[in-house]
Amino acid sequence: MPGKAIALRKEALEEAVSSFLATLPSGNSRRNYGMDLRLFLKFLEEEGLSGLKVHEVGPEHISSFRDREGERVSSSTLRRRLCALRSFFSWAASQGLCAENPASALPLPRKNNTHPVILSFPEIERLLSAPDVRKPLGARDRAMLSLCYYAGLRVSELCSLRVDSLRWEHFPYKKKLRPAVVVEGKGGRVRAVPLSEEAVEDIKAWLSVRPEGRGDALLLLRSGDPLTPEAFRYTLRKYAKKAGIGKPVTPHTLRHSFASHLARGKVRLDLISDYLGHSDISTTRIYLHLADEEYAKGVDALPRRIKRGSRLL
Repeated sequence: MPGKAIALRKEALEEAVSSFLATLPSGNSRRNYGMDLRLFLKFLEEEGLSGLKVHEVGPEHISSFRDREGERVSSSTLRRRLCALRSFFSWAASQGLCAENPASALPLPRKNNTHPVILSFPEIERLLSAPDVRKPLGARDRAMLSLCYYAGLRVSELCSLRVDSLRWEHFPYKKKLRPAVVVEGKGGRVRAVPLSEEAVEDIKAWLSVRPEGRGDALLLLRSGDPLTPEAFRYTLRKYAKKAGIGKPVTPHTLRHSFASHLARGKVRLDLISDYLGHSDISTTRIYLHLADEEYAKGVDALPRRIKRGSRLL
């Protein structure tokens, strides 16, 4: 006979975190656990998931948090945060607040793993070729993957793009104006990233099928709402699996790959820093179309698609 179902206490996650922290001895341990667990609560709030009960938190929430933090912190810090979640949910399960530990199945990052994951040119091509562009959502998916890689965007920057973030004639380049995407990054800093022909092609294909009357967000969910970081991470993992990429792929993996491929193409490091938003870019450069041909041509170091569906060797 099947076991009798256990009746769970339906306690709010925030209240349970406070109860758990109260069981810990005062000192660095409680302080670090508190910081990491409250960061998880803040993440859920930012994703529109505040108010969850303990038993409603699933592995997918922990996975999205892990992906987000993996883009921001070292592997040792990420490992500590995941360990805090494991400890909390283990305690919660012992208290009858959840049936099982949703954080237990997720692998912890290796200690002292400081090398970022970089995709090869063929892996990038397989990933970008994975969406079925014959369908509107496939065209959207190709556009958002292409933007994230070819412009080196953070996932928050990608999701905040508006239609008017695209400037079709921006950087003077080879006696014409090269397209760019204008991005507001960390600290409100604004930068413009020149777009390759591949990115422009993918963006225009999406715009040709993008539903009208859905606000000014460039990338939309099926519902018509703006794309969210969690939705993009899920979509990226889906296409990485479809493309047969065995490496862990996050939005920041594409950003790291963008920078690495530019460096391999011998693009000046100060230009790469500008593309990534690691240094200030003045509004003069953005709105006065500064004639910096070397800046505008830098993205030509990225791999090119000879024709639609081709493979890079």
